[in-house]
Amino acid sequence: MNALSQILVKNIFFKICDIETNLLDEYPANRYRNNKKISLHRYGNGPFCKFIVPNNRKQSGIYAIYVSSKLKYVGECTNLSKRFNSGYGNISPRNCYIGGQSTNCRINKNILDSIKDNLKVELFFHESKQYKKLEKEIIKILNPEWNIRKK
Repeated sequence: MNALSQILVKNIFFKICDIETNLLDEYPANRYRNNKKISLHRYGNGPFCKFIVPNNRKQSGIYAIYVSSKLKYVGECTNLSKRFNSGYGNISPRNCYIGGQSTNCRINKNILDSIKDNLKVELFFHESKQYKKLEKEIIKILNPEWNIRKK
């Protein structure tokens, strides 16, 4: 963990939980009735995993995913529990196809790969009403590996 990332964790974010799963290698795209013959998006093939985080975190803010004490991803949300439990932690079949939530698929797959490699995956959070601005600033400064730079 670099020095700036350590400062963020110790002074801005607080730990919510470890992300763990018992259900690996799920392929939700196979459950989608694809009558319109929509193609899978770049991250939609899977496999994916299922996980949940505490359901009592309904605040807005920014979150950070760390793997083996290394910052991997920073995101923003209006409701942390919903963002993870209905988004990243439960990939719906429709989200695997073009027009679906490709970020959910991409982050879930990265979490799955980390868990399969027996790495510790942790979720941290900072409550903020200025979450969009704060997220952009942290991503610009730290450039986490799993974030895709917007041009």
